[in-house]
Amino acid sequence: MFSNPGDLPPSTNEAERKLIIETASNQTSSLTNPCLKEQKLSYKCLSENNFNKDKCSAAFANYTACQEFWKKIKAYRRSEGIRPHLPRPEDRDRIKKEYMERLHMRKSPDGHSHN
Repeated sequence: MFSNPGDLPPSTNEAERKLIIETASNQTSSLTNPCLKEQKLSYKCLSENNFNKDKCSAAFANYTACQEFWKKIKAYRRSEGIRPHLPRPEDRDRIKKEYMERLHMRKSPDGHSHN
């Protein structure tokens, strides 16, 4: 993504540049970041829109939803004693599918949730 500071737009201030590079380098592993794709799309949007955050609200919302989903999954697995708490990358598509199927089954034909 941003492998060196020259990849960032010149309009980015030094503190913002440092934070972006540090964050990107700490979260570039799909082993530790299940939302890597969404994160990269957010960074790409910022880069393409001269860091105008208003133009990237959809990408940010998608990234936030991803983070919230995996946070719930990790909390559930931790409470159930399932390890690893964060599923391996090869298991994540299956887990998302199972979660969505269970969520869909909890919805009634009229579209309302029933707990």
